[in-house]
Amino acid sequence: MSGSLNRNCRLKLLMCSYSAFSVGAALPIGLKGVEMASRQEINAAIKSNVLSKLRNQGFSGSFPHLRRIGDEVVDLVTFQFDRHGGALTIEIAKCSLSGIDGPLGHTPAKNATAHHRHPIYRKRLGDHSRSSGGSDNWFSYADRGAASVADAILTRLLDDSIWNDVSPDGSETPYRK
Repeated sequence: MSGSLNRNCRLKLLMCSYSAFSVGAALPIGLKGVEMASRQEINAAIKSNVLSKLRNQGFSGSFPHLRRIGDEVVDLVTFQFDRHGGALTIEIAKCSLSGIDGPLGHTPAKNATAHHRHPIYRKRLGDHSRSSGGSDNWFSYADRGAASVADAILTRLLDDSIWNDVSPDGSETPYRK
């Protein structure tokens, strides 16, 4: 009898863990008893703690795509969530004031997003890497609260050095002959 009870408890724990990843609900994961912040909590924390500070830095646009039009270039910021939940990355890029000429036509600078730039001209920001080369960076919210994630995002985005190795130049079709 106790064997079937343990089996039922294990099945319920697995179903809760699966639900947390499939719908982003704030359910316990693993045996740690840590609650995963929900996507709604992360969005609210970003909108209240991060976006206002970015707007003070000159960024405009609608979440998840922001841009800052400067004297020579446009800085682009896009928030991208993991489709399985629990993490997000921020992609940054630059474009010229004239916009981006891509394979699908011209995008004016006022409408450009980081995703309009070819991936080789974008940079991913996060506080941990999913790749051995360290270029696939993400902010995890599976094991910490929304406010902590928002603070980490803000610290990273307010560091002006993140833009140093991002170029507005380059073709959006670099492999086309």
